[in-house]
Amino acid sequence: TDAVGALNHISRSEQARPVLLESEIIGSALGPALQAEYDSFEELDAIFARATMALANLLAHQVDWEPTEAELRDIQVLAPQDSENIDQIYKRPFTEYIEICRPNGAECMKVREGALGILVRCLRYALKGQKWVGITWGTFSVIHAMCNLSEIELNKGVLIAAGLVELLVQLLGIWQRQHSNSGNAGNNRNYRYSSFHTGKGVVIQPRELLLSLQIMTNLAQCERARSIMRHEDAVPILESIGESDLRFGTLDPSLWVLRDRHVGLCMSQHPRLGADSKLAMLDPAVMRLIVEYTCSRGGAGVLANSLAQFLKEDQHSLHVVVG
Repeated sequence: TDAVGALNHISRSEQARPVLLESEIIGSALGPALQAEYDSFEELDAIFARATMALANLLAHQVDWEPTEAELRDIQVLAPQDSENIDQIYKRPFTEYIEICRPNGAECMKVREGALGILVRCLRYALKGQKWVGITWGTFSVIHAMCNLSEIELNKGVLIAAGLVELLVQLLGIWQRQHSNSGNAGNNRNYRYSSFHTGKGVVIQPRELLLSLQIMTNLAQCERARSIMRHEDAVPILESIGESDLRFGTLDPSLWVLRDRHVGLCMSQHPRLGADSKLAMLDPAVMRLIVEYTCSRGGAGVLANSLAQFLKEDQHSLHVVVG
């Protein structure tokens, strides 16, 4: 369990990703973990969740990647069946779990629905700050993998059916509530999720907001997702996020990157202008985190406004058709 969790963390690094794939770690680490024996379905599901997140990160945008390990094609991994008895299990080819994380993967709908449904459950635990199978599920870890998975066409309908859109609207509502002025959420707007219970210490970070908006944008290509977003009152929340993130005096919202903190950060990375900057002492991984935290909020505002406008225009089109 710990090994798969560690691989999930490392797989988010762009620098580590090609090294991991070349080292054939998918078969040597994930294969045995998914073949091991577990005491309960929940423990097995938790392993599948971490393995799916690692695979999603490793194989994201790997259109031409093919498993080269000969033994990988013969691995049969355990998967829970609809039964209360952990001993009643069936085996599935490990390659099916790989397929659901590849841009051009085969259908494998049974495994796809099971694995993605577990990930949606992990996000629900993360937002409530609840442990599951002794594991504290981090919002960023789940959202990062979800963002990669939501770009795959076959996954979109499955994620929508599993309830991901509703959870993402809840996440936006939590962000909006946490960043409202004096507890006044968006000029006294009433949101469906203003009272959504979050666990103690659960705080939505800017990078999690941005990834959530990217997932919603990916899923919004499906009419069903757009319908759910409208039903869950996503538009006013999106507009509120856009307003709060893009309120920079008379500066055009599209020029948010020219704010002082972004200019200072960019100057620190210049060979001449940033020669004496203390930021040059940081390693690339830490520097990337700083860039994400510094630059994501403005981008989130642009994306939120765009998505809100898209939903409103889509609603208008529906009214025209019906009329």
